[in-house]
This record gives sequence, structure tokens and C-alpha cells, in this order.
Amino acid sequence: MKKYNESEQEAYDRGFRAVYDNEAYNERYFIRDGLIWIHDIDALMKKLYLNDEDELRELDYDVDEYYVECDMEEEERLSPRQKQVKALGSKILNSLGSKKDAINILIKRYHFSYSTARYAIS
Repeated sequence: MKKYNESEQEAYDRGFRAVYDNEAYNERYFIRDGLIWIHDIDALMKKLYLNDEDELRELDYDVDEYYVECDMEEEERLSPRQKQVKALGSKILNSLGSKKDAINILIKRYHFSYSTARYAIS
């Protein structure tokens, strides 16, 4: 059995379990409660030719976990998509001044899930 890389170990530590599949990245993927761990959302969306995170949700990928469970202290680890989400959240929060109002705008206008909207303004 191959040793887990950093992302795989993080998935395992968060309760995801390995499913071995020759077609998967590194010949395995990680699943918890029927949702698949995302190692790199930008690379995954590119590989699957997707333009919208909701399409990943329809394929049972855990998009919310990807954003909520990120290590916020290490800015350099954020993907370009995460940086976009954070920048938008910051801009809206600064203009409205209220976290509740910013979350509502992100959900209604930008179709973010609640947890992604929370992540965006964190």
C-alpha cells in the first residue's frame, strides 16, 4: 500500500476513508458520508471540464469541506479559486459591514452554500 501524501493524510485525519480505484488520482480517493474529498478544486474542475462548483456537488464532491476546512493561517496554500472567494467575501463584507448581510448576498446573488459564504467572509 502506498503511503498517504499530505492531502490524503488530512482527509484520513478528518474521517474520510480510502477507496482504492485504479482510475482515481494516486489510485485511490477518500470518501465520508457519501462525499468525496477534494485535493485541489481548480485541478479537479479542469480535469472534469467543469465551470461551476455546483457541478462538483452533483458529482458528490465535498465542496463545502474543501473551503471550510482549509488551513486559513497559511495564505500561500490557498488555491486561486479560494483566493477569489475570499476576495469577493471581503469586498462584500467591507461594503455592507454586517456578516449576516454579506452571507445573505453571497448565497442569494452568487449562489454560495452557507458554509462557503461563511468561509468567504472569515
